[in-house]
Amino acid sequence: MSMSEVQKLTGLSARTLQYYDDMGYLRVGRDDHGYRIYTDKDLQDLFVIILLKEMGFSLEETARLLNREENPLSAARNILKDKVNHLEKLIEAVSLLAETDIDHLGFDLFDPHMIRSDPGQIIRLLKSSGNK
Repeated sequence: MSMSEVQKLTGLSARTLQYYDDMGYLRVGRDDHGYRIYTDKDLQDLFVIILLKEMGFSLEETARLLNREENPLSAARNILKDKVNHLEKLIEAVSLLAETDIDHLGFDLFDPHMIRSDPGQIIRLLKSSGNK
């Protein structure tokens, strides 16, 4: 399939397709005249790239996922499940904070490292403090 056909199929610009090829995210073959020719495998990889990008993965993260032995979408699913779990804990922590008189809480709750690494710790501290 030619680049123009892939552009029509995906809605991606020629520059984006060239960039993916130049950076090694896709390894597109060339015809006798040097034009890019996309195989079914290239289109599958491109679909995965588009899907991972839509899921919020950077191109660098996508490249790492594509280069794993594990199915990249299975790996992405596992990463997203971890992110969902983290977000659920953050939502619970924010809900508890919204119901708490935060003027009487210590600053240990607002440690950015703790918020990023273990929002469950904030939940435990809030529940144990009993401040409302």
